[in-house]
Amino acid sequence: MKNFWFIVLLVGLSACSEKAPQPKIPAATPAAARHRYSVKFAAVKIPDSVLLSLGLPAYEESSTPDSRRKLAAYVSAHPADFSIRSSTGNIVPLVQSNEQISMEILPDANQEARDFETLGMMTKEFIPSVAIREENDQGEVYYACHCRCGVRLKEAIGKSTDQGRGGGCGSGMIVIGQPEIWPLCRGNGVSLWMLVTLNRP
Repeated sequence: MKNFWFIVLLVGLSACSEKAPQPKIPAATPAAARHRYSVKFAAVKIPDSVLLSLGLPAYEESSTPDSRRKLAAYVSAHPADFSIRSSTGNIVPLVQSNEQISMEILPDANQEARDFETLGMMTKEFIPSVAIREENDQGEVYYACHCRCGVRLKEAIGKSTDQGRGGGCGSGMIVIGQPEIWPLCRGNGVSLWMLVTLNRP
């Protein structure tokens, strides 16, 4: 008899458990859309006379976003007037939102030899990188540039003909498709700048 009532109890508990509401599993939240961009890096040697003619701050003076964008636009519109070294071939670096990319752009020996004679500066090393965040509704992305670079000067500065730097060189908002530029190394009457552009692939 005891076994009979034990079986009845088990059946009742089973029926109650089947009727009890099951906990709802929350639907997975879709991941935020990630944007992807192609990146163009370039090392540009700019004579002091160009900054003066454009009414822009000298290398030693503090620049503004507007002054840098004006200089970047001018360099991009007149590439034949400058010594520019960028990536060549069929390699296009890509970067996604909230990621960073870097690359080493090797100097061209012939170009650097000419620059050494005409501008008094030779690029020995150029390793730029950029980290970006999410794009806003205005087509802008917060970015931070870093660069490791080295140059050799025809005339010494501070008793040394070798100059260089490493680490951060600038940050802010960049407009997709518009170039930005940042100063890197100082020479005699010329300076080395980093040009960076983000484009939609």
